[in-house]
Amino acid sequence: MSEGLAAALSIFQVAGLLLVARGFWPMLLGSNDRRVHHMAWGVSAMVTAIALRSAYWDVLPILMGSAWHPGGPFGRAAPNIVFGLLVITSVYHKLALLREMIPAEERPRYSLLSAPFYPRTICVTRLAAALRDVWRK
Repeated sequence: MSEGLAAALSIFQVAGLLLVARGFWPMLLGSNDRRVHHMAWGVSAMVTAIALRSAYWDVLPILMGSAWHPGGPFGRAAPNIVFGLLVITSVYHKLALLREMIPAEERPRYSLLSAPFYPRTICVTRLAAALRDVWRK
């Protein structure tokens, strides 16, 4: 019972995450705003990593049943390296987004690693304003 429920939840999770990734495709391909570019790549890479990880470790073993090797058909390391690289890509773009949201005159004083500690207003407000401007076009 619990294994079937876990599989069903994983299938819905994968489908939902893929819908989110698909929703960001237009921004990946069509925005000239660097903030939107980094946000779209950051979100897309993260939801793709989570969806692939869930599909590989949660859905495929149930669909394949006894044919599934306990470590997966490619072993444990190879898929986890792919998932990890996608997460690192996402983190890079999210940190770059935070840095891009710092006003241009102050931005040179911040690196990708120090940008999350920018002391002024909450970065989410600047992102919301940038997205509002892009979506109004």
